Amino acid sequence: MKKIIGLILGVLLFLQVVPVYAEKPQISATSAIVIDAESGQILYEKNKDQKVFPASTTKVMTVYLSSRALNPDDITVGTKTAIDSVPKDSTNIAIDYGEELTAEQAMYAAMLMSANDACNVLAEKVSGSIDEFVKLMNTTAQSFGAENTKFANSNGLPDENHYTTAHDMAKITRNLVLEPKFMTYFTAYDYQIPPTNKNDEPRNFVHKHRMTWLDKYEYLGVTGGKTGYTKVARHTAVTYSEKDGKKLVSAVFGAEDLGVLYQENEAILKYAYTHFTPVTINSAEIAEKVKGEKKQGNYKFAPTGCVKLYLPEGIQTQDLEYTMEIFKNDTARVLITDANGNVLGKISTERSEIVPKFIRFLLNLVKWVLIIICSLLVIRFIVVSHFKRRRRKARLKRRREEIMKQEEMLKK
Repeated sequence: MKKIIGLILGVLLFLQVVPVYAEKPQISATSAIVIDAESGQILYEKNKDQKVFPASTTKVMTVYLSSRALNPDDITVGTKTAIDSVPKDSTNIAIDYGEELTAEQAMYAAMLMSANDACNVLAEKVSGSIDEFVKLMNTTAQSFGAENTKFANSNGLPDENHYTTAHDMAKITRNLVLEPKFMTYFTAYDYQIPPTNKNDEPRNFVHKHRMTWLDKYEYLGVTGGKTGYTKVARHTAVTYSEKDGKKLVSAVFGAEDLGVLYQENEAILKYAYTHFTPVTINSAEIAEKVKGEKKQGNYKFAPTGCVKLYLPEGIQTQDLEYTMEIFKNDTARVLITDANGNVLGKISTERSEIVPKFIRFLLNLVKWVLIIICSLLVIRFIVVSHFKRRRRKARLKRRREEIMKQEEMLKK
């Protein structure tokens, strides 16, 4: 009986010590992620760093760069290279050679209709050629921390050298939603292009990402997104939502059909909204608990400011661990982890000198004075030794000459 009671008490103690996490949604998509749009904290992930093909989610980068570089009324022109590089059976708005569209019209066509030809005319307008625009896309992705992403075209058409990861696309989207001009297109419901110089009929579009406008998803606060599909990539999506003060970005890749895409995107967003509690931790709370070396060279580091985190169910602030990371360039940060080592966030540090500059200057001055004095003493020793040797040689020479003279006199 005592053994049974002991076992029960042991289990209860274990449950008190080890945090219990809410069960994560099990999804069939190849990879997926949900991050906090403000901090980048990962709230859900499956194969977040696995290489995937983005398909038309690529277009968020094209529209973002175009919205920054172009005025809405700038004129784009359908060229042979922009049009002929798009397969006729892929999504397009049938831009004609020489057809003029405003940048605004082309951006709405790219975002809402997912028009591949519209992406190409935008690329040529921004950078002069599609190849140069692709270089800009890759440079921008790198600046957002998307280190495992490579773009080979402006629209996401299949290419072995055109790939990304769920985490990278979430990082990219997180940065894009900070740009109001981009959000104009990302969050639009519909748009109409009036007749142009080459087309007598208006073109009407409705946003293809249904979670942005279907009533059943309204409770998630979805305001923007972009879907994509190719046979290789299967169904993909990036999504932005705001609810109860939270701002989330999700990315889903490799869903087998649209129904699965929306169902699993809904599941992971719902999980992120319902199983995490926002907390704000200031540096004073962290300072006393930081592990690791806090000094390097003549600098010491201390956490500064505050950090907003989303804590999983079962985790309290007292369960968190804080570890100082110091880098070779004399900068540092504090990693915030749970008991299992999962990184929940980071907080910046302030650097201060261990020895004040004035004292260091005096110490350096004394050091150099001592070096100079020692150098002078060494030089003096060498010079004096040299002259002593010369005088000794001279005395020996004179002594030998005297001895030789004495010997000659004796011989006489």
